[in-house]
Amino acid sequence: MTDLEVLERFLEIVGVGKIYGPYTKPARDGYKRKPRWIWICDGPFVPVLFRTLAPWLSTRRRDRGREIGLDFL
Repeated sequence: MTDLEVLERFLEIVGVGKIYGPYTKPARDGYKRKPRWIWICDGPFVPVLFRTLAPWLSTRRRDRGREIGLDFL
């Protein structure tokens, strides 16, 4: 995510996880890149968040959640 404010708001809403960054990657093509941040959540909160967010996730993301043992039903 290149918009830190959005991630900070998301973290405020869900109340778990941590934001890491900013990360920058050298541009081989000469174009400057925006800094990036990532939000990571692990532990017992993951299944709860997955069930909460599942209605807004794409089919591909829901399928991936099922592959790693998460279920939203």
